Amino acid sequence: GGACPCWAPDGPAADEESALLQAQRASARGQRASGADNETLKCDPRAVNLQGPSGKPQPSPGCSVGGAGGRVSEGAGGTYGGPYKYRDIVVKEPDDIGGSITRQYVVLEPASLEGPLPVFFWFHGQGGNAINEAEKFAKDTGLMACAEANGFLMVLPTGLNDHLNKTVTAYGPMVEQGVPSDNGSKDLGTGWNVGTAGDEKTCITKEDKKGNLILARRTSYSCYASCVKLKQCGRCNWSTCHDDVGFVTALLAKLAQEYCLDMSRVYVGGDSNGGMLTHYLSQEMPSTFAAFLPIFGLPLLGYSDGQFGQLVRNSEQLTESAFITFHDRQDNIIPVDGGAATAVGWAWYYTPIDDMAQTWAAIHACNKVPGPLDVTFPAPDDWSCVEYPSCSSKKVVKCLYDGYHGSVVKQGVEGNTAFWFFNQFRRESAAR
Repeated sequence: GGACPCWAPDGPAADEESALLQAQRASARGQRASGADNETLKCDPRAVNLQGPSGKPQPSPGCSVGGAGGRVSEGAGGTYGGPYKYRDIVVKEPDDIGGSITRQYVVLEPASLEGPLPVFFWFHGQGGNAINEAEKFAKDTGLMACAEANGFLMVLPTGLNDHLNKTVTAYGPMVEQGVPSDNGSKDLGTGWNVGTAGDEKTCITKEDKKGNLILARRTSYSCYASCVKLKQCGRCNWSTCHDDVGFVTALLAKLAQEYCLDMSRVYVGGDSNGGMLTHYLSQEMPSTFAAFLPIFGLPLLGYSDGQFGQLVRNSEQLTESAFITFHDRQDNIIPVDGGAATAVGWAWYYTPIDDMAQTWAAIHACNKVPGPLDVTFPAPDDWSCVEYPSCSSKKVVKCLYDGYHGSVVKQGVEGNTAFWFFNQFRRESAAR
């Protein structure tokens, strides 16, 4: 997965910045290369349960017209082994942006389409796309192997990139469109709108002599065309302002017509910026998903702990959703302990993972003191999981491991742990 927003303008020079980032990415790639053999990666039998959790399935509309619903052969999903190909959906944009936009996604079908099928949405990181994710991260972590072994329909959407360097001519000169004249020029590539556009307090550059955080004059990343239309070009630019919640909502509805799905078993996760989107979907679609899985992705500060009311506002609906998260201990792009990314200078400011887990523990009335997870899978010694015990409804689990942003743990432990977890839970009510 790609890196999330992390760098500020008064960090090292461009060539130094590039060298630092290249070194970090090489470290992550090295850990991937030393991981399990992708050709032989298997899902641990303890993580496979074709019967699923107890409770009653909630069939989607597609179940009324046969096992594969209204799916037509042309443009149908591919297999887990590939080749991977895009399908399109036209999504209406919010009135402030106007019109509609074609979005892309990849569907991976299990061997049997006899439903109702559980569904797993997986979102790539910044700068990535669905096909690259299927070929790399989702495969290397064992997520795809376990999704296939458990008979899941896996859905990998692709984010958007309407960076002004590419599209400014369609909107006129930047200054005339309300974009500051000192607007940055860097392009972070495809990504996800996690609801923070226009918030001028999500990035910093440094501390003063008294230890106070100083807001950035401006990040070195320019505004995106969709944000210009919404007049949300602030100091902390880094993503588009397209409606990704609307995209996910429309895509799930489309798939629910095309396939026979179990709407009580819709799961979602993502890495890096995709993990940030996973958190955001918990706020915006609290009655949809049976479990959430962000991997090295945390909300920007103020977007998880109730300051803006998101998780507190939706806590009643979220009591039907379980939560599990994985994060690398040495991450300096989205630090596990929160705060500013230190990869290159000061930058965006993140919520600590423990605060995030405590928020979910409170939603489920769990014990505030976590204990060891009672089921573990083969993994390096540095992989460690805890759960918050005595919850009133679902479980809350946190796993940490040594590595940097983008690192993959050996032996497919991420996929094994995730699907062992998923297979315990469904929503009591159908996704809506």
